[in-house]
Amino acid sequence: MAKISDLHLSVLKEISNIGTGSAAQSLSTMLGRDIQMSVPNVSGIEISKLESFFGGPESVIVGTFMELEGDLEGDLAFLFTWNSALELWKMLVNTTPDNYENLSELEESVVLEVCNILSCGFIKALSDMTQLNVQATPAYLSIEMCTAIINSLISNAYEQNSMLLVADTKIHDEKNVLEGSFLFIPREESFKVLLSNLTGETV
Repeated sequence: MAKISDLHLSVLKEISNIGTGSAAQSLSTMLGRDIQMSVPNVSGIEISKLESFFGGPESVIVGTFMELEGDLEGDLAFLFTWNSALELWKMLVNTTPDNYENLSELEESVVLEVCNILSCGFIKALSDMTQLNVQATPAYLSIEMCTAIINSLISNAYEQNSMLLVADTKIHDEKNVLEGSFLFIPREESFKVLLSNLTGETV
């Protein structure tokens, strides 16, 4: 398995900040008010350790998933804990659902739209910085227990102890602050291609 260095993580953090900066501009235009985003931390962790990262197997996770194609193959997700998702709904539509099993069409669509904007900003920044051709399939929304989401990610990974890249993201306006996470799970060969292109060194 290819190793992630501090330099790789530093470049990925820069890419993530560029992507979220572009996404913040798009959201600000869409909502008609200032939205700020930042990426305070980027890390590499094993998929098998994701449950503890998101608060345990019974935690409710809200997020979108898309498959990446082209020069980089893998899966990209943007995930919120349930509490952060509630803050997002307050920010966007000034209301919150009673529970995760009873969302309105509006509540589902705004989360999908925001995560789509965030993910597309990340993909564009990644393509521009690495000069790799990266395309994405249409995103889909998932609201499930953490265990179910992680099992799905593991089934698509090349091995259970695959490394994935996590970019913590803060989103805020004048009243609300919430946190989410980009998860990028590259296929084995794509992982090597990505790390090589981030630093110009052969992995």
